[in-house]
Amino acid sequence: MAEEEMPELGEYARHGFRLEHLDDHMVALFHDDEELGAFSQMGATADSIQSECARHLADKHGGEGVKTT
Repeated sequence: MAEEEMPELGEYARHGFRLEHLDDHMVALFHDDEELGAFSQMGATADSIQSECARHLADKHGGEGVKTT
């Protein structure tokens, strides 16, 4: 399973988030070494992945997310 930064992460890729392919249909979202969840490659969108990143930062790290423009 190769780790891969994907454009779907947007600016979150610079803040320790990464996607890892689990199989042909699923990717896992990680922040540093913590697995945050798995997404279907068929149903996941950049917005849904970035929303999960923002939620994680707000819930676990007291941030409001990363501003994307």
